[in-house]
Parts: sequence; structure tokens; C-alpha cells
Amino acid sequence: MRRLTSIAATAFILSCNALSAAELRGDSILLCDKVLTPRESLKPSVVIGSLKQEIALQEFPVIYQRLSQRLEQTLTADERLKPEVPKFIAILSAASQIKDVSLFQISPEQRTGTEKLLKTHANEITIDCKGPVPQYLIDISTTSLIAARIVARQVEPELAARAVAVAQRAQAAEDLLKNGLPMWPWEMWLNGTRLSKDDSKPLFRSQWVFLRPSAGMEVNTRSRADGNLEASLAIEPVGFVYYRKSDYSEWWGASLVVTSSTRDGIGVGGLVRWNNFVLGATRHKSDTPGESDSTFILLGVDLYDLLNKKRPDSEKFKEIRDTLPASLLSGK
Repeated sequence: MRRLTSIAATAFILSCNALSAAELRGDSILLCDKVLTPRESLKPSVVIGSLKQEIALQEFPVIYQRLSQRLEQTLTADERLKPEVPKFIAILSAASQIKDVSLFQISPEQRTGTEKLLKTHANEITIDCKGPVPQYLIDISTTSLIAARIVARQVEPELAARAVAVAQRAQAAEDLLKNGLPMWPWEMWLNGTRLSKDDSKPLFRSQWVFLRPSAGMEVNTRSRADGNLEASLAIEPVGFVYYRKSDYSEWWGASLVVTSSTRDGIGVGGLVRWNNFVLGATRHKSDTPGESDSTFILLGVDLYDLLNKKRPDSEKFKEIRDTLPASLLSGK
């Protein structure tokens, strides 16, 4: 019981002493839970006013260069010798290449009672909140939060474009699963390996075919007497499909094919695919002495699509059918 009481008391004390996140408040800064004032030349209204034209023209490399120069010129000679100052100025000058808003935000460290600048960088700056905050650290912190606002404005168009690209890729993935050539689980896995880890990258417009089973009819072209229809099972060892429309509703492709029929045995050849139409040619080796090998025309039917239509549409099957392709494509 005493232990629980002690833990609760400690938690209460910590919550009472919790540092708030640093933020700009007009021309002041909330830092270490104190409202502090930077030097006149580094007040946000003064800084933003001096950079109004550059901000309007989005000349971000110039903005960061002038911001770092203003900070350096404002600090005293002794303050410029502090180890934190040249590190911060060097990083600020290169902010247009870094484009990281979080780098210039200030994070409270509750356990140590400190504030952290450049927390995501190797040259982290620590501000001890237990005593008075030196003026040069107030100025650096204010400049850092001003830089965070400018970086946010710089990356806003990129983030908006990325959001559009992510939405387009999500729609493309939905269209592929809904309109495209259905994939067997192993094909889903194979094509899933081609997905970029960057969700803003466009979805592929081609699709690999691998060990794909099909049902078909073969016609022997050797002679009219042998030209009977023969049911066969076809396997496409490897092939591809290319989508002609962005909604994946039309495609063409080609594959190697191996067929097997009861009367004519194994055939090897190739096929072409146009949407759901499959046409191919196979060569069957003759087992009869003195009789030449035969060439067959293959008329195919997509077996996946056929089974999907014929299989009872039970609730369990609908669940598997609707969730398995998406989970395999996402790699989850």
C-alpha cells in the first residue's frame, strides 16, 4: 500500500512540474514555462517583416541565410563563442535542403527538466530549465521557432502534392483489384514485391503472370479430320500484362503456356491476352511413329474469374475474396 502511495505521489509531483512545449507568443517566447523576450532584432514581427519580400517570392535559401546572419550579428562576441551557436547557425543556413520542421521545434524533456533544440540532429542543444535561461539561448530558441514556421511554409506544397499522389495511388490500387486481371495469391505476392515503400510513388501499370492456371479448348490444325475441340488445362509459367487505361479496365499481355489434354498430352507454346480473351498456339509431340508433331490453337478462359463466378457466394467466401487481395498487396 505504501509503495502504491509513493508511486501516486511521484506521478502527481511530476505532473505538476511537467514542462509545456515551447511556443511563440507574439514577440515573446514560452520557454521553460516562462514567457521570455528575445532581443529587439530577433522578435518575430521584426524578423518576418524584414523577410516579407523573400517570403512572398519563396526564396527560401535566401531567407535561411539572412535569418542565420541576423542571429549571428545580434549575438555578442562572447555569445558567438558558445559551442551551441556555430552548430545552430550552420544547420539553419542549410535549412532549405533539410526541410525538416521537427528539427527546429523545441521539445521538453520532463525527466531532466530541460528543453531540447535540434533533437532529431546529432548536434542537439540542451537548455537547463532549473535556472535562468541565458539570453543567447532565448534568441536561438526564438529563431528556431521562426525557422520552423518558415520550413512548414516551404514544405506545404510538397506535402499537398504528396497527399494527392497518395490518394491517387490508393485509388489505383483499388482499381487494379476491382477492374484488373485477377491475381492468384502467389501472383499477388510476386507483384506485391514491386510496390515502392514510398506511398506517393505511382502504382505499376504492368503485372507479372506466374504459374497461372487457365481452362481452354485446343484445336488440332494438322488436318480437318483431326480438328476436334479438345478440353485442356493450361498453366502459364511466366508472362506479363500491361494496362492500357489508368483505371486498369483494359489490358493486353503475353505468356508462355503449357497445356495438358486427355487425348493429346502435353503441349508447349505461347499465348496473347486481350482483356478477358486468350488466344494461343501450342506444339504437341506425336507419339505415333511416322506422324509429325501437331500445332494446336488454344482458346482460353480465365480460370480465376470462372471460379469466382461459380463458387457459392457465402458470407465467409465474400470475406476472404474481399480482404485477401488487399492484404497481400499491402504486405500485411
